[in-house]
Amino acid sequence: MNIRIRMAVIAASAIVVVLAAATVHVIPFGRAYWDYLFVLSGAYRISLGQVPHVDFMSPFGPLTLYLGRLAEVLFPAGQPFVGVHALMWLLLLPAFWVLTPRLEGRLAFFGAFAILVLMTLVPFTIDPSHVSNISYFGLYNRFSSALLFLLGLWYVLPKRRFDAALLAYILILLFFLKVTAALAGIVLLLCAAVLGRTTFRTVGLAGAGVVAVCILIDLPTGLVVGYLRDLATMAVINEDSLLFRLAQAGYRFWAPLAVCAAFVAYEFWLDWGSRPRTLTGFRDTVAVFWREDSFLVDAAILVAMALAVESQNTGGTGLISATALLFHPAAFSKRGHRFVGTVILGVALLLPMVDLSFQRTVRTALRDTAGTTEHGFSALTPGIYVNYSTLEAARLMRRMYHDWMPLVRDVRKAGSTFEFDPANTSLPASVAWAEDVVDAADVFREKNYGQYANQYAVLSFADPFTRYLGLSPAKEVELVVDHGRTVSVPDKAEASRYLAPADGVFVPHCDPIPRDESLKKGFDDALKAEFRPLPLNACWTFYARERAPEAPNLPTSELPQ
Repeated sequence: MNIRIRMAVIAASAIVVVLAAATVHVIPFGRAYWDYLFVLSGAYRISLGQVPHVDFMSPFGPLTLYLGRLAEVLFPAGQPFVGVHALMWLLLLPAFWVLTPRLEGRLAFFGAFAILVLMTLVPFTIDPSHVSNISYFGLYNRFSSALLFLLGLWYVLPKRRFDAALLAYILILLFFLKVTAALAGIVLLLCAAVLGRTTFRTVGLAGAGVVAVCILIDLPTGLVVGYLRDLATMAVINEDSLLFRLAQAGYRFWAPLAVCAAFVAYEFWLDWGSRPRTLTGFRDTVAVFWREDSFLVDAAILVAMALAVESQNTGGTGLISATALLFHPAAFSKRGHRFVGTVILGVALLLPMVDLSFQRTVRTALRDTAGTTEHGFSALTPGIYVNYSTLEAARLMRRMYHDWMPLVRDVRKAGSTFEFDPANTSLPASVAWAEDVVDAADVFREKNYGQYANQYAVLSFADPFTRYLGLSPAKEVELVVDHGRTVSVPDKAEASRYLAPADGVFVPHCDPIPRDESLKKGFDDALKAEFRPLPLNACWTFYARERAPEAPNLPTSELPQ
């Protein structure tokens, strides 16, 4: 295929995504709405001059937040959600452009291009859900998986002289998106060097390039050191769940793992069958298999890498990065079982995402024919389209939170929930939460509670208030307050230290994320000792520091229970 045609396709895709980012200003409501809010919140903090990981802790890399801020600046008439995707696509294209000439044939080029589009631009994840809407879930996860796909393409395709620059570029993006994905990429490069797919010199030069860029960024900002410090903190909090997450990922995506294992075992059995069934024959088979049958070894390594990434909760997209094995020169080199096995493995990796994207696109198009962008939280996130049935269900959810919260808590204690996927009620719960936020913010304005504080914190998974109200987020408080992931339940002294930079705190009472309730209880003693409660509505209370003498001393009867 003419290289000029390939370049034209790449250039056209860049133009299309930029036009979409500049003109698309309405997007549908979707799953994991909170994830979109904390990207917007991080972009807002950056606009105030705060630096991620230096002035506030974030559980993921700073690149997504900077892309969010850049999208707001470059595409003021568009949606930041679309803008972030467009900007990330532009960052991916240079690496894909370098790899494009190595793809043999038109089918290989368009296949790789389609997979990259599927992973980067299609706003779905394949974690279990009964909800058909798009997913705002962890944009950085999909972007990281797309980069690992490109790294996998490099791994299986012919190498070039100046690959170190390409590898350094991909690793830098991976590092500043999500460090666990970067570690998976580094392991893949080391495997490539050990197996003779590339040289240690190339890997070393790539690593030196990454280190040099990190030093250049860290010297004026301190961002890299702060990032590593945040990661160390999170590692301590999450250390007990790592093996569980890996096992859970293997359980959920057993099909490609089983196919890959059976594929490798079958070909190994055939090779061993041609030799004496002795220990020496077994050793000879292993040696030849490792040295000569590069496809199966590489396939196992790519699937293992993808599983490791998927264990970090990528919503199912992490495993798709292993589809790079389909572009291996030896993938379809043999007729019979090799061809059939490769096809089955490719289908097991790709079909879930393709099937889900098709079904959810069609269902959303058919179901969301009646809705509006003018609703109870339109001022919080303008341009979000919500269908009327979801808005009606949210009205019932708000009544439950306001009037029947004891019942909601009893249901949770019984092992069920109204708020989490895969339940169909998860979207109305998110809408109800957002509407309560806007209602609470209106009360904050009307009663002029802003006079009692200057620096603000929010004890909720996402911070919806500071950006919406134009407040100053306190430094050193987390962007994402997630019990068991970014913070543990504190005692009074720890809670007091955490809240020290803030003189105003927003506290939820009916947060749709139940674990936040246990987290709030850990802060209760510090809040009672150092702050004065000012009620906003049934679901939110604002706490002002006691040193503010103007704060009214409200009777207990006015406070949410």
